[in-house]
Amino acid sequence: MNCIENILKDIKSVIRKYPYFKYSDCQQFIQCSFSDFAEAMRESIYFYLDKIYKGSINRRHMFMVAMLITHKKPDELTDQHVINLCNKYRSKFLAEEEQRKIDALNGTLEK
Repeated sequence: MNCIENILKDIKSVIRKYPYFKYSDCQQFIQCSFSDFAEAMRESIYFYLDKIYKGSINRRHMFMVAMLITHKKPDELTDQHVINLCNKYRSKFLAEEEQRKIDALNGTLEK
């Protein structure tokens, strides 16, 4: 690994613990440039969006996407907000069985 890869890896480890962090928050854990933080954040968002896009209904994946995109803490997000956000990015070409699971999850969380 080169120096940049190590920095990005370190930044991503902070982001995984605190996905709602902004650049200024991250600075208390690791000194990095804004462009390095932005790159690590972008890679993290795409990592979890890919899971959502492919149909993941894992609660952790869904909340990670929501926190990474909105920079809100878990207690600032409602289940419905998270579901709506994830559905916005979810693939329109999911298998019928996967879509039924998602529909069931929506029904469960709406109660």
